[in-house]
Amino acid sequence: MELTPSQQTDSVLFLLFSLTFIATVLYLPHHLMFIISRAWFYMHGEAFESAELAKGVLGSVVGTAAAATTGAAEVVREL
Repeated sequence: MELTPSQQTDSVLFLLFSLTFIATVLYLPHHLMFIISRAWFYMHGEAFESAELAKGVLGSVVGTAAAATTGAAEVVREL
């Protein structure tokens, strides 16, 4: 059974619109949430809790580095 040119065009358009609709339904909500989260960040900046957490992590890293330096100095004194 041979399709007429009109039926072929209809099939291609149906396929094109179907794929576009499916992609929109699947990916648009995720993309909108990404855009909204970026806009929130640009308007409000970093959250206060995140800044406190970063300060705590940085403090522990600096404390660990200071302790390691002190320990290395004691080893050098012993030698």
